[in-house]
Amino acid sequence: MASSSAVPIAGLKHDILLELFALIAATDVPHALPWVDPGPLRYHLGWVRLTHVCRLWRVILVDEMPQLWADAVCRIPPAHDIMLTRARDRPLTLNLNISLGQNLNLPSGHIHHERLYNFALANIGQAEAFHALHATPDRDWVPVLDGKHLPSLKYLELIQRQPRRGDRRIPVLRSLDAPNLLWANLEDISLTFTSTTLRHLCIFGHQMFCNPEWSILDVLGRLPLLEWLSLDQQPHERADYSQYQGPPISLEHLKLRRLYGNANSDLVTFSKHLPITPRVQAQLRQLYHAHIVIDGERWEEDFIAAFGPSLNEPSLDGLLVCDEGDKIFVSTFPACEKPELAPRGCKRHFGLDVLYEAEPFPLRIGLAVLEHVDSSRVKQLAFEFKVDDEHMDMTVEALRMFTSVTDFAASTRDVLLLLSFQKDGSMLFPNLESLHAVMEAPIDTGLLHVWWDRLVRAITDRSAADIPIRCLRLADDWRSVEWSEELATIDAMGIASVTKLLGFEVVDDRSTYTEPYRDHS
Repeated sequence: MASSSAVPIAGLKHDILLELFALIAATDVPHALPWVDPGPLRYHLGWVRLTHVCRLWRVILVDEMPQLWADAVCRIPPAHDIMLTRARDRPLTLNLNISLGQNLNLPSGHIHHERLYNFALANIGQAEAFHALHATPDRDWVPVLDGKHLPSLKYLELIQRQPRRGDRRIPVLRSLDAPNLLWANLEDISLTFTSTTLRHLCIFGHQMFCNPEWSILDVLGRLPLLEWLSLDQQPHERADYSQYQGPPISLEHLKLRRLYGNANSDLVTFSKHLPITPRVQAQLRQLYHAHIVIDGERWEEDFIAAFGPSLNEPSLDGLLVCDEGDKIFVSTFPACEKPELAPRGCKRHFGLDVLYEAEPFPLRIGLAVLEHVDSSRVKQLAFEFKVDDEHMDMTVEALRMFTSVTDFAASTRDVLLLLSFQKDGSMLFPNLESLHAVMEAPIDTGLLHVWWDRLVRAITDRSAADIPIRCLRLADDWRSVEWSEELATIDAMGIASVTKLLGFEVVDDRSTYTEPYRDHS
């Protein structure tokens, strides 16, 4: 077999160098280093250092790759003019999010912000991308954009300055003259678009949704090609969508729709103007509705009644119902190997969120959502709630209709008790075969004993009722646990007990428990 000699990097062909430099530019981006007061802001030069390796590399990077300079033109503000010259007439990426992800600790009044801002204003006409969502939040972008023609702009992120205290003026709707805009992420800035080809729209806002002279529905009606829509409406006053008089809104290309709101946003009325046709239903990858409960108001009942049925997509046969401590989350998804982690990793899922501050009985919200779920479609169910003795009966009644479930994830110790609960001689989930038992943290010897005891009881009781568990998988909630010799002993005894009861090996996927305890003293 003939030996092959490696080609030295200096001998690489021209086209290979172009590809290599493009890859390095994408992975080693110039950026500012964390700022220490007092002192100048320092920079990591990233791929720019390649221009000093040799004359050939410098010629290629400076003369033949203007787009690299156009993409990084805001990364090193002291070198703005040089980088702009090397970018020539290429569309620019104007990125004012200087502190994003860099932990710069840069105060808002630092000259660096002003330098970036002035540079962006001077060159916005050449911008393909304009990112200022995480920049200084006290900018007024309305006069900056007003009257500007931005033919190259395709990507836009902006946060608008909030009105001063006591300023009750409602934002005026402005037109953004960017005919080729594809992607917009906006916060508290009221814009309509000359572009009818917008694909992605994300808006977060407060008073902008309460203007009696215009409606966000008017804006959406002009965006027929929209594929990705996320609206977070949190107005301080009641929005009135019942007065909308525009033409019917058709968003037949939607693949993702997320609607967030509080009681004032009236998502129920709002969504009636954005009907989901069977065609859209079939192509949606994500459908998500969230409601923020404030001061104990009960608007969530209307919200659940309106959006609970949206979870019933025929191809989604998995169901997650959980209490995350400050919100109730319910989601449908295709049945998967690790339902306790769903819908993460699922290419398609529909969801419902009810966020609460002081809810004494969050379980009632989760059970209320279940009333609107088509139980006959659900083959896999993950349930994560604290269920005390007082509410055991009502929980069992709510789950009794899920007779098609063959795969169940018990995500708390309390939920394991549901599997042993008998009423009128019958148990929940008569077709259940597979059980995912999730060990919740924090854990101590007492809680670990309880978890294993309840798991053993569930296996025993269901075998006695002739509904045996045929597959058992152990999982955890991914929180770190300090594993001791005593815990390891209890755990080993538990695994031995359930293995003996079942007569087959248990699948143990617990990330924090799989390593046996070792005494390193």
